[in-house]
Amino acid sequence: MFSISDRHAGIYLATRIFAAACNMLALVLFTRLAAPAVFGDYLIGFACAFVVYAIAVQWLLQAFFARHAPADAARAASAALVAGGALVAVAGAGLALAAATGLLSAAMAAGCIGLVIGLSVFFAMVEIGRTRLLATAVGLASVLRAALVLALGAPVLALTQSAPALLGAVALAHVLAALPVAARLRATLWADGFPRPRRADIAGLARYGWPLVLSLGAAALALNLDRMLIGFFHGPEPVAAYGAVADFIKQSFVLVGEAVAAAYVSAAKAAHGRADAGGTRRALERALVVLSLACVLGAAFFLTLGDTLFALLFAPGYGDAAREVLPLLLAGTVCLVLRAYYFGQVIYFSRTAWADVVSSAAMLAATGLSGLLLVPPWGAAGAALAFAAGQAAGLLVFVLADPGGRLMPRDPRRLVRAIHRQPGVTPR
Repeated sequence: MFSISDRHAGIYLATRIFAAACNMLALVLFTRLAAPAVFGDYLIGFACAFVVYAIAVQWLLQAFFARHAPADAARAASAALVAGGALVAVAGAGLALAAATGLLSAAMAAGCIGLVIGLSVFFAMVEIGRTRLLATAVGLASVLRAALVLALGAPVLALTQSAPALLGAVALAHVLAALPVAARLRATLWADGFPRPRRADIAGLARYGWPLVLSLGAAALALNLDRMLIGFFHGPEPVAAYGAVADFIKQSFVLVGEAVAAAYVSAAKAAHGRADAGGTRRALERALVVLSLACVLGAAFFLTLGDTLFALLFAPGYGDAAREVLPLLLAGTVCLVLRAYYFGQVIYFSRTAWADVVSSAAMLAATGLSGLLLVPPWGAAGAALAFAAGQAAGLLVFVLADPGGRLMPRDPRRLVRAIHRQPGVTPR
């Protein structure tokens, strides 16, 4: 008989496979519909909006997921939504000020504001849905988001050749995709109405989550700084090819990472809340085995077929970017997945989030310093090396902060045995 975590893993993985296929198709189609400068501007705009979202809202949602309790679930969720709405308003005012001072064009600022709103709505519904174990609704939201980005983004891009317009289409896709989860929450969590949150609820989220403002903001900037530096030193055109290759690889690896975090880490947190140390450890060990195996198989696939794949899928010239950056992007992405979807989940099993802050600071420092030194002379290759260095630094901090795997188990012998047993990984 399958456990709840096994069933949820299957639901999340199936929906994420479909969503990943749509995302990859959208990426391929966008590279063929847009001029490189337009697509590069879109990638830079998306990066800016995501950094703003991470600083303004993401920390709050992470704190809510870590602190939620079934006894006051409706009021806690209401507190997260009210606080999140206020923070989105502040973020929007900041982007409007950037446009007024000439740091952004008015059109790009509007596109970024819309995307911050879309990201906030979508991920708020998803995080609240995860706490209610609404696996089907959350999975459907992921599918809808990917399908709508493709369905709305492609015609907008073809008709306008405008990066801000594409940002607006992607923002609308996020809002519409959140509706199934919102409907299920309205029928279950908020069936008796939307309770007014207490000031203490919001204060509790702030006390737990304020270190995450630094860590998530630094992490988001570190994840996007490579393409921002390419754009700053070399213009938006080379960002298009580099970003397309990097995002395709990340999407492939993040696919399983998200499924593991949504299913096994959620189950581990539930066991942790019941003071079931054995159940917590078993769920986390299973998560690490699945994640490590996915990284091994994924890296082998891209190293073998990546050059040919990118030359066939993307617009002419995009495949050339893959050849010089592929090994570095793979190394950085493996570190990213292990950090974000396993070792970084330690915040749900410890009383503080300081390890996350230090990891993010190390990641940003390594990416920033390497990028400033390497991107001006080496372009995309320098950016890929900076990305890999930053992700490795962030992962190393988490490993060193948990000696012996006391909180997040890591048994190298168990991992080697599990990988060795998989068909096709080693010769029979």
